[in-house]
Amino acid sequence: MKGKVLNLVGFIIFVSLNWMALPSLGQDLKAELSNAVCHQNWGEAIEVIDRMSTISPQSASRLQDYRDRLVTLQDSEARVPEWQEDCSPPTPLN
Repeated sequence: MKGKVLNLVGFIIFVSLNWMALPSLGQDLKAELSNAVCHQNWGEAIEVIDRMSTISPQSASRLQDYRDRLVTLQDSEARVPEWQEDCSPPTPLN
């Protein structure tokens, strides 16, 4: 289970949101999202994704997938205790 959580967290942390054409407000939201994920605050990250969806409806499908993954983390109360101070996750175990 730990490996699955780490892989999911790794996906969430390293997924690039560069494919979204967000206005300048979107850049602020990306920073908020990074901060929320960095602190493993899944609820806040979900709220940011919801706000992103309102300003970038053309990315709704991708954002929904990202949101679903965050909900999985929130529902499972996922926490990565070995989280690094610079917010990088530990190396996933295969």
